[in-house]
Amino acid sequence: MPETRLIMGMPITISIVGDVDGGATEAAFECFESVDRRFSPYKIDSEVSALNRGEIALEEMSPELREVLELSELTRHETQGYFDIRRPDGRIDPSGLVKGWAIRKAARGIEAGGHFDYFVDAGGDIQCRGRNEHGKPWRVGIRNPFDQSQIVKVLVPGDDYTLAEPAYWPWIVRVDRVGGSLDAFPAIRAWLERLDARPEYRVEHELLGLGATPGSRAAR
Repeated sequence: MPETRLIMGMPITISIVGDVDGGATEAAFECFESVDRRFSPYKIDSEVSALNRGEIALEEMSPELREVLELSELTRHETQGYFDIRRPDGRIDPSGLVKGWAIRKAARGIEAGGHFDYFVDAGGDIQCRGRNEHGKPWRVGIRNPFDQSQIVKVLVPGDDYTLAEPAYWPWIVRVDRVGGSLDAFPAIRAWLERLDARPEYRVEHELLGLGATPGSRAAR
C-alpha cells in the first residue's frame, strides 16, 4: 500500500510490494530523513550548515557528503557551469542534486533488503522496479506542462527512455522563447533529435500544439 510523508520539504511516496510488516518502507523513509538531516542548508545542525560555517575541515567530512560534493563538481563541469551548488555568497546548497541521489540511495536500500517490486516518488522524481501489488507494471502519468490537469502520456517503466526525459522537456521547450540557444550543447541537441524521432513525442507535441521540439533539427 503506498504511503506518503512530507520530508525534505516535499511529498515522498513509497510503495514496496511484499513489505508485510512495513519495515522496509520505514527504513526507506528513514533514509530520506537522514539525508535531510545531513544535507539541508536550512537546518542549523546539518553537516552542510556546519561546512558552510567553517566548523569542519574537508578531511572531516562524511563519505556521503564527500560523494555528493564530487558528483556536484562533476555536474558543474559537464554543464559548463550552469549547474553550480555554490551560491553568490560562497555557501554551498547541494539540494539540486541531493534529491535524485537520495532516491537512488533509498532504492538501493530497498533492494538490499530483498525487495524488487517497489515505487519511490520524491517530489515528482521517480524510481521504480518490478510490478505493483496487482502484478501489473507500474504506470506513470506525464502532465501537460501548460495544463496540470491534463495527462498527455502514460509511461510504463521499462521503455527505452527514462522518466527524466519528459520531466526535463518542459524546461528545454522554453529555450527559444527567451532568446536562448543550444548551439553550445551538442549532446542536448542530439538528445532532442532522438526524442523527435519517437512517434509518441510527435503525438504529444500535436496535442500541445507545439510542433517540433525547440532546438531540434526539425525546428530549425
